[in-house]
Amino acid sequence: MGWPLEKIGCSSDGGSSRARVQLALQLTTLRRRLMTERWAATKKDDNLTVLNQQANMVCSVEVSH
Repeated sequence: MGWPLEKIGCSSDGGSSRARVQLALQLTTLRRRLMTERWAATKKDDNLTVLNQQANMVCSVEVSH
């Protein structure tokens, strides 16, 4: 048992904090990806609703004439 306690404490603390930082980075990147994907999905939905409205307008005009 030739290990000084301070060294062990420092190394374990350093490792855990490094892992914590990596976890935080992964979480932020995941969250950012989710946000961008959700935004893209909502934009797609908006485009779809606009297209549907235009299609409905065309259909109603054709029916009325």
